[in-house]
Parts: sequence; C-alpha cells; structure tokens
Amino acid sequence: MDATTLAWAGVAATIIGGVLSGYVSRTDAFDRLLWHRKRVQFAGTTWESTWTEVDKNGNSVNLSETFIFKKQIGNRIAGMIEMSQYPDRIWYVEGDYNERFLRLFWTPSKESSDRFFLDYGVYFFERGGDGTFTGYATGFDAEQNRVIVVEHHLQLRRIN
Repeated sequence: MDATTLAWAGVAATIIGGVLSGYVSRTDAFDRLLWHRKRVQFAGTTWESTWTEVDKNGNSVNLSETFIFKKQIGNRIAGMIEMSQYPDRIWYVEGDYNERFLRLFWTPSKESSDRFFLDYGVYFFERGGDGTFTGYATGFDAEQNRVIVVEHHLQLRRIN
C-alpha cells in the first residue's frame, strides 16, 4: 500500500471512530453494560408519599399515602395507592421511570369498595441522589371541587 492510501484509511478510521464514540457515549444501554448498573426495580416495593396541605381552618396538615408497586415491564410500572384517611378507597397507578424521572397517573381502582369517588391525576417526581423522589401531584380534588397542585416526597419503605 502506498502512503496516500494509508493516509485516507487513517482519515476514514478517525471519522468512523469519532462518530461511534460520540454515539456510544450518549446511550444509556452502553453505560449500564459498562458500569453493570441494574435497572431500578419497583415491582414488589412499598413507598410512602408525604405532603402538607392547608385545611379548612387554615392549619397545616401533614398527610401520607402508600404506593404498592405490583408490576414492572421494562420502564413501565403499575400498582395501587392506599390512604389511611380513606380506608374505603384504593387508587390504581401506572406510569414509567427512566432512571431520573418517575411519572405516574392515578385513577379510582375497580378494587375499591367506594367505586364512585372522583379522583384523577398525575404525579411527576425527580429522583434525588439518596434514592428518594421529590415532585408534584396535580389532580382533581372532589372535596374542593377543583384541580390542585401539591409538592410530594416519596421514600422507599420496604421491599416485599
């Protein structure tokens, strides 16, 4: 091979190598393979969500609910929500998680003994460095008869 052919082969290899390394550096799958990180498993876990609301008298009230995740396929997760304040209500929750953001939609569950309550909405959480989530719940509050937005904090309580 002459010097010109070798030079062109070097240029082509450099360009191909640069494009491939740029692509590989931006893919999560390669990062997980390289660092042996496992995808977060929500199925079989129980989480507690806490928030503060103002009651009718103007007092701050700390509230909580329990998220019980039952299924996960890839980044899609599903489960249920229970609240001690409403023992006859159960919410169905489903959504997705992409290693940073957790997005969930809630609706009244068919398993709930109070099957006719109106409560629909969405959670949008961001994962913190300690594994907890902070974000917002936006949904229809039937008691206030309006859409509300509340900041929530989500923390793992147990692995079932």
